Amino acid sequence: MPASLAAPAEVRTLPALVVESRGELLLDDDGKVRYQRWQLEQLPADARAGLLMVLPARPSSRKDLGPFETEMRTRNDESRGLVSTTIVNLDDATFGAGLMIEGRLSEEKKRKPAAHLVVDEQGLVRKTLDLPEGDIHVLLHDCNGRIITNRQGAFTPEHVQLFLSHIDTALQAAPCGASEKVQ
Repeated sequence: MPASLAAPAEVRTLPALVVESRGELLLDDDGKVRYQRWQLEQLPADARAGLLMVLPARPSSRKDLGPFETEMRTRNDESRGLVSTTIVNLDDATFGAGLMIEGRLSEEKKRKPAAHLVVDEQGLVRKTLDLPEGDIHVLLHDCNGRIITNRQGAFTPEHVQLFLSHIDTALQAAPCGASEKVQ
């Protein structure tokens, strides 16, 4: 694990994250997907925690994240204050996978317009966070951007349950609008 994420939880804080090349997938008035510059913003006032998933544009990412995604679909964490953002690194794609995965993201955005999906053509988020290439990275953070817990690599059922318990604990915090923000 990189030193930046191995430090005690109280000192691990997300830095400024920006994606200029491609960016967040948005739907225009005609339902077509377009891209917009993305940057990590403070969580909304009614949020309680953020989930940042940084994935390589590889078919194995879905398999590695699958057990976690399956459990997350059975929960209603968004209504409890969880804000999820998925960032897919195109620079970390296996040959030919980038376009296929980008197409799947566009379809997912059309099915779930509220989903926060970001395509990072140059892998700037992964590089800024000093995350190893080729693995999935899931980071849970509080209202102030402090990392509560993180997972690198494939999720086993045990990893899923442990991570979900961290989410449940984080969602018991006061809403972001009620806590003091660190600037």
